[in-house]
Amino acid sequence: MSKIADFREDSRYGLQWFRPAWQKGELLKVKQLLRGQSFPTVDAATPAYLDEIKDVAPVIRVNGHTRPSVRIVRGASYSVESLVTDAKRSKDLKDSPQVSFVTLQRDDDLSALKFIDTFGPLFWPQKMLAVADWIHLDDFWARHARFLAISKLWRSLRDGEQAIQDAWKWIEENLTATRIAGEPDLGSDPTQTIGTGKRVNSIAVPMPWQANKQMLKVLPSLAMAEGRFNDEVVRISSSAMNRTLAIALIQHELTRQTESAKTLWRIEDGVKNLRCIPERRIESLWSAMWEIFAAEAGSGLSWRFCKACGKPFYPKRIDSDCCTTAEQSAWSKSNYAARWAQKGR
Repeated sequence: MSKIADFREDSRYGLQWFRPAWQKGELLKVKQLLRGQSFPTVDAATPAYLDEIKDVAPVIRVNGHTRPSVRIVRGASYSVESLVTDAKRSKDLKDSPQVSFVTLQRDDDLSALKFIDTFGPLFWPQKMLAVADWIHLDDFWARHARFLAISKLWRSLRDGEQAIQDAWKWIEENLTATRIAGEPDLGSDPTQTIGTGKRVNSIAVPMPWQANKQMLKVLPSLAMAEGRFNDEVVRISSSAMNRTLAIALIQHELTRQTESAKTLWRIEDGVKNLRCIPERRIESLWSAMWEIFAAEAGSGLSWRFCKACGKPFYPKRIDSDCCTTAEQSAWSKSNYAARWAQKGR
């Protein structure tokens, strides 16, 4: 079976990302500025060049943005795949970017700074055009909310109807937080111009509170036309609506958030055993985390939170709910007893 994502270090198609390079005392200064909320307000943030860095405050508030922006300089590169592999091997999942991202403390700019310092920004906006970039933390937190929403939905699918309802409730309460400036809303396609000249978002997957019977009737045919649903998903019924829409939204966001990735073909020359192997060219840490999400989900062994201790872990079996055998045994017995007691009521 071909891999969904290939991040091998020896391949020019793998993702080599960049951590920040801080000048002496600069990281401490940035932390102090964020903690004290003391920084200048400017009309626009322009790329910084070497001879300008000393004259520019490392934290600013840009008009039109709701949170501060941090200037960071591109530093040493690292292999995302190697980092994820090492985290799995050591079982210290905080060293894996997608797990660390999900477990960040919401709206804590110092937590965002720690993530950026460890893994680099989600994007280097100027790519190689400038030595430094402004990272807008409102964009960072909007993307965090978007990724967290899909992660919650994905994990809820294993845990049953109540968990799915809870995930949808979280999304409804935090829907505004998932809006990324300049990009379609959660579950929407890019804006389209209608007859009046007004630009509107085209809903690809409705939220449960937006859905009605008429919309659900046409959703399967639209989904099939886009090739987004399998046969099981299109059998929509009112009782399964939350689960059906959860699967649809996960598929939609995985596709949208990895659109910048390209599939390239590499030929392995084994003389008589020639093989064409698809590999993915990833251009940002943001896209890489979605690719890793999909690749791990495809194996059935994506990371999850331990039901007993709450720590994130990679399961050895698809049906594992706890990070150790002892905790799995104790939790299974407790869960069975609770369900039996519930039936007896």
